Amino acid sequence: MTTFYPEGSEPEAAGTAATPAAVESTPEQAPEQAFAPAPESADVADPGAPRTRRRGLVIAGAASGAVVLALGAGAAYLYLNLGRGATSPQGAVERLVNGAVDGNLIAVGAAISPSERDMALAMGDRAREMVEATLPEPEVTASAQVDFTAILDAVEVSVADVEYVTEDVVEGVSLVRVEAGTVTADVDKAPFVDAVMEQLEASGATAFEDLGYDDAMLDEARAELGTWVDETFPWTFDIAEEVSGWQESDAVPTDASPIAFMTVEEGGWYVSPLLTVAEAAASANLEPGDRGTAIADAVAFATPEEAATGTAAAVEEFFATGDAATLAAVLPLPERRIVSLYGEAVLRDATPLPAVALDVTEVAATVDGDVASAELVAFDFSFDLQDGMTAPTSGTYRQGCVTADGAGEICVADIPMVGQTGIDDISVTLMREGDGWLMSPTMTLVDYSVRVSAAYSEMLEDGSLDGLLMGE
Repeated sequence: MTTFYPEGSEPEAAGTAATPAAVESTPEQAPEQAFAPAPESADVADPGAPRTRRRGLVIAGAASGAVVLALGAGAAYLYLNLGRGATSPQGAVERLVNGAVDGNLIAVGAAISPSERDMALAMGDRAREMVEATLPEPEVTASAQVDFTAILDAVEVSVADVEYVTEDVVEGVSLVRVEAGTVTADVDKAPFVDAVMEQLEASGATAFEDLGYDDAMLDEARAELGTWVDETFPWTFDIAEEVSGWQESDAVPTDASPIAFMTVEEGGWYVSPLLTVAEAAASANLEPGDRGTAIADAVAFATPEEAATGTAAAVEEFFATGDAATLAAVLPLPERRIVSLYGEAVLRDATPLPAVALDVTEVAATVDGDVASAELVAFDFSFDLQDGMTAPTSGTYRQGCVTADGAGEICVADIPMVGQTGIDDISVTLMREGDGWLMSPTMTLVDYSVRVSAAYSEMLEDGSLDGLLMGE
């Protein structure tokens, strides 16, 4: 199947004059062909799987967000040499969906926000480095060698007559809704069945033998697969019809299509997977005017140490004022946008906020390229829940141990299910942005998750995990 990219015949050719429409073509057609102009709101669809009206909704917006998030993470490494964005929000979504429909990961990567691509790359690098440093190289198994290329080659997906509506959210951020259009999927039956069975047998040969499967049983499975193909394909998803059904059943909170993509301007327009997911999650509870009115400017810090102490000061100010922009300003761009747009809405019913004081006095940082780890070696803290029932608490933290009012000393390494993972400190992860450093909650969570996963894998390998779970 051939796909056309309205912002240029190929993602690499972003400077080419563009027609704001994407149309279906036959394999004989070439990208250089001219096309009829598209309507003002037109073009591209969500390549989602078939679903019933109620089941298929299950937060349709969240589903579209999850799809672009997965695509963005999986294709990010292919995007390193594709630096030009689309000329419009709609063009960014067209590039994403056409690339996904065509199985072109380079095109998909070209549509993803560069700042989020960089964060995804950093996450992958950090996870790989930590795992390689703590775990032996995994054995290559048959299932790890499964190749789905032949299966995908037998599947044909196309989109047609798709209509968009673009909504400006704040400067540099726009929401693109898919209002109408059709997604059609079909398979070349014989090659598809052959490819599926070949991979099934390759990945499960040993298991089949252990379970007593023989050739006759595999032939029966082949026949059942062929029947499923006959009953399922061709499959067509009518976007307008599905959206109308969701609206009539009150399954969506507004009359707007829940199939939506958030786009951002970063020297061109790109799809933001993180904002798309955040918008889908927030849309059910958002009222008009609930979103923030601007993306906060970054308050970048010269060193990772300054970023750690500056973030602590921003957290303290945030709890004192309830101003989400204060917290957003010390976060990397992907997270800064989320807090800027949705922070106030999340806090709307949070009254009163705790009173927090946090004074970081010693930080030990290590830098690895554009990512740094900063251990909070020493800090003083206090907090007051202001609920009239709980007394204010204050204390100190020194090298892995907390001393709080009336509670004595508690060390991180002594906390059940934490110390066994080898975690005995409090650290944050920072990213370089421009000439400065900013603390990333997402990267911090990824680092801790990898550390915990690696430790549990080691315990599983040496048999100590069973004892831990039994409380031994």
